Amino acid sequence: MTINSLPPDTKSVDEVKFDVSIYPVSALLTATGVQYATEVANLTTTYADLFSISTHTYFPYVKGRLAWAYFNISFEAKGGSATPIATYKVETKNSKDSTWVIQSAEATYQTTTSYVGMRLEGYILLATGTIDYAPFDIRLQFKSDAAGATETVTIKLKNDSLIRLVGSRDVR
Repeated sequence: MTINSLPPDTKSVDEVKFDVSIYPVSALLTATGVQYATEVANLTTTYADLFSISTHTYFPYVKGRLAWAYFNISFEAKGGSATPIATYKVETKNSKDSTWVIQSAEATYQTTTSYVGMRLEGYILLATGTIDYAPFDIRLQFKSDAAGATETVTIKLKNDSLIRLVGSRDVR
């Protein structure tokens, strides 16, 4: 699923001072040559984090106005039976602020008892005061939508996931 598929506007930044990518998965290779983060399971209809990271953790020296930011989050999901329904969303916020901004509409998927590959990707919508500078925080949340929350949904982040930041050193 592609979200916010607008081309980046690098003209909004006088001079690009940073262009970095974060790959949030580091684990041993599986027999198929893929790396996965630790599985996360959720039985409730309340959102749980698959991951929540601050760009400051990966690049403490990257600070400034964003020209654009991009996410490509690849994961696999499965349920406890053949018909569980899971809902996912990506949110961001400026690290100093406490209000999360939804970057992708809630996406609902019917999973199975076997892992099914999924992807959420797109350009992060930049807006002054909500997400317009680095460092910022980003998270992927998911929940079970089964009636009465009786179906566990299990997901794991894949190694081809990334978050990319491009911007200037103009610190606000």
